[in-house]
Amino acid sequence: MYNSYKVPVGKKRNDLRNYIGEKFKLSLKENTQVFKWMGIALRGFRCKLANEYILPNANNLSSLKKPPLEYEGIRKEDWKSFVDKILSKNFQQLDLGVTEREINRGEAWLLAHKRKDGTYTPEVQQVAERISWRENEECIRRVFSLCKLN
Repeated sequence: MYNSYKVPVGKKRNDLRNYIGEKFKLSLKENTQVFKWMGIALRGFRCKLANEYILPNANNLSSLKKPPLEYEGIRKEDWKSFVDKILSKNFQQLDLGVTEREINRGEAWLLAHKRKDGTYTPEVQQVAERISWRENEECIRRVFSLCKLN
């Protein structure tokens, strides 16, 4: 069984892990690291295919019927489903609302330590309050310095 990204799940996933475990004698930690690297490499490869082959040719669907010649190992039906997924409206809308902006070190730390529900652990809460206080103080200083210039 495969998920929507054509990645094996369930029994197929376990079969793949067992096969690799038989061919390569790795410890549990090494095995986990290898699969992590494989996942990162696969994600990078998918991004490369999408950015270099699919998105530039989105208006020319006839050129997307077959996978690129240098990747002859990609099956035609897998390529078709990948192209359909990348060009789908749901996939295209994943980017919407994400804007690039510069953030300072304190804001990055707060984002990294925030829970999914938007709260912090008690230990982190104290540091978060100090960072927020300093950022507000810095913002006030900037406003006053702008007022002095005018």
